[in-house]
Amino acid sequence: MQRVRDVVNSMPLQGQLWEDASKWNAICAGMDSIEDICGVMTAFLEREPSNDWQPRLLAIYGVLQAMFVQQDAAKSLADALGYPFTDKKWSEHESLKNIRDLRNRSIGHPSEYTANRERPGGHISRPSISDRGMDIMIVDGKSTKFHKVSIPDLISIQCHELTKILTMTVEQTIKADNEFKAKFKDDKLIAVFSCSSYYWQKIMEAIRSCHSQFGLMHLDLLEEVANKMESGTIARYGSIDSNDFVKHSLDDFRYAINRLRDFFAGGEMNGRDAAVFSRELDSQRKSLEEAAREIDDTFCHDAEGNPLPWAPPKPDPNIMGVTINLVRRQSEDVVDSSPIEQVSQG
Repeated sequence: MQRVRDVVNSMPLQGQLWEDASKWNAICAGMDSIEDICGVMTAFLEREPSNDWQPRLLAIYGVLQAMFVQQDAAKSLADALGYPFTDKKWSEHESLKNIRDLRNRSIGHPSEYTANRERPGGHISRPSISDRGMDIMIVDGKSTKFHKVSIPDLISIQCHELTKILTMTVEQTIKADNEFKAKFKDDKLIAVFSCSSYYWQKIMEAIRSCHSQFGLMHLDLLEEVANKMESGTIARYGSIDSNDFVKHSLDDFRYAINRLRDFFAGGEMNGRDAAVFSRELDSQRKSLEEAAREIDDTFCHDAEGNPLPWAPPKPDPNIMGVTINLVRRQSEDVVDSSPIEQVSQG
């Protein structure tokens, strides 16, 4: 279950899922229900034995109902993540259908089953109730059969089948996420900032020389950088609200731009104050540039952190080590040769 949570909470997938509140709620409720019921099943298996049939029966009722709910939660989770479990797909998991049918026959709706149904109803044989299961008496026309039920076996089967379903769901979700990330493999956000340092330097020059038009022109260029960063973030995450850091950094970046506009427009701000706001502008510019670099890196890895085919290769630390050693060795050679040179000169 933790793998499902890690994938769902990865960016940008989480930001996209947030856009549909009902879908996000279904995902969270599904994950919580599945995990909680795993705890319920563990508690059933580890509980203290009872000598009375009533608490035994209550535990059986509870765990069968919980398993039924867990199946529904898994189906809802898969549906919400875009991997709908149709009747055809459920048919591939016959053992899960058998558990549902067993729950319906024994503790779900036993009295609603009649002889003309495809599967007749049944009821739990009280003398057979144990801490681990029971017998179900099934009356089919004139014949009566007893079906022995082991709850630990059912729990094992369900855990195995739901693990397969959740694994397929996660892999399908990762595949869809990778396909979305591939759209941006040639569109790097960091490219937006290629000239931003130059623009800032020109703004500083304009402040010192009081060249208003020159300063305003480069503020406009930095405003364009901010707009591209915002639109690029929205394209990747669905909303600027999905990345709080970028949102607040853009707010501060634009605030500094607007204050400097006032300075160049002849406002009351003096040159020293303008220099302070310019340094703040550069600080936020660097923060946004680093955020763009991190977003690009996120879009070069899948939801589990594995590099995608278009991820840039990482530097080989061994090669770096060899280079450093060569530089160090050359330096040592220079130091070692100097005494020899001094002797020869003497």
